[in-house]
Parts: sequence; C-alpha cells; structure tokens
Amino acid sequence: MADDAKRRRIGLWLVVALCDLTLGVRTARDTRSLLVGAIVVVGFAGGLALVTVVARWLSEARLARARASGRSLALDAVLDYRSMPEPWSGAAAETIGWAGRMSPGMAVRLTLDGQAIRIEKSRRLGWGKQPFTLNIPLTAVSAVRTQRAQNAVAGSSLTLVVDGVDVTMDVVVGRETIDSVARDLEAAVAKARLMRPE
Repeated sequence: MADDAKRRRIGLWLVVALCDLTLGVRTARDTRSLLVGAIVVVGFAGGLALVTVVARWLSEARLARARASGRSLALDAVLDYRSMPEPWSGAAAETIGWAGRMSPGMAVRLTLDGQAIRIEKSRRLGWGKQPFTLNIPLTAVSAVRTQRAQNAVAGSSLTLVVDGVDVTMDVVVGRETIDSVARDLEAAVAKARLMRPE
C-alpha cells in the first residue's frame, strides 16, 4: 500500500514535470528564445506552487474558523473510493460523472454528525448529480491514521479503519493540521464508546 502510494506520487510529479518541460520547450521553439522558454517553465512551476499554497492556507483557515466558533468539524477531501470494498466502491462509482471517472478519487466533505462520521460527495461540475453519502458510526472506527497524500502531489491523507477496512482521503492541509483533526476524531470515537450502552 505504501509502495503503491509512493509510485503514484512519483508518477504525478513526473507528469507535472513533463507537462512543464514540454510547455517550455514548445514556447522556446515557437519564440526562438531559450530565455522565454525558461521563463515559462519557472512561471508554470511557480504558479502551481502558489495554487497549492493558497489552497492549503484556505483549507487550514476554514478549519481554524470552525474550531474557534465551536462548530463541528468540516473537512474537504478526496476520497479514494476505488480502494474501498463493495458495496461502497460500486455505489460511489455509480454516482460520479465524466469528471469523476478521470480523477483519482471523489471530492467529498467529512463532517462529525452526532454519533457518526458523515462523508458526503461534494457538488461539482461534471461529478454527476446523484448523491453519495457514507454514515460511519463512531463506534465502528477502530483507528485513525495520517500520512502523506496518497493520490496527490502535495498535502496529507487521513485514513479511518472501519471494521477492518481502510477508508482513505487526501486533504489539502499540512501534517500538523491533519494530525490535530485525527486527535479530534479519536476523542470523538472514545467518547462514543463510553456512551455506548452495554
């Protein structure tokens, strides 16, 4: 699993680098200027880095505001639905549109909803109108893990172990932030277990 994730990350980086280099070479050829081609390569890489940093900052700021106001956790993520067992993966695949079929995962929002973790498909253009929701009882979660992003070039991932099955999501936040979210989820799971009637 870890080796597969590492291979996917390396593959993504290689695709991004190849696109950047191709764009620079074509620009240099069309303008007959190596300098312009080099500027395009640096500009493309800088723009991509800027988009990543801004997306991370916005996600972390949204989480911080929710915590400061006492609202429940709301985390935007990309769910690796293909690695989930049936019937979940099949049900998820049936709801996605053309854009979703080309993506490594499904855009979702994770929220704490009473005694359950709710994972709901985000509404985005090309992702299909049919809803997809997973309601996972907190008492069914045996572990919460974090690590580097599994299907993205940057960010972190959050894995919920539910009845022995990994439910993995990539998030555009730093490791410190996702570790904090994991601690909140672990605390909610522990509380739910204490409240569960014997």
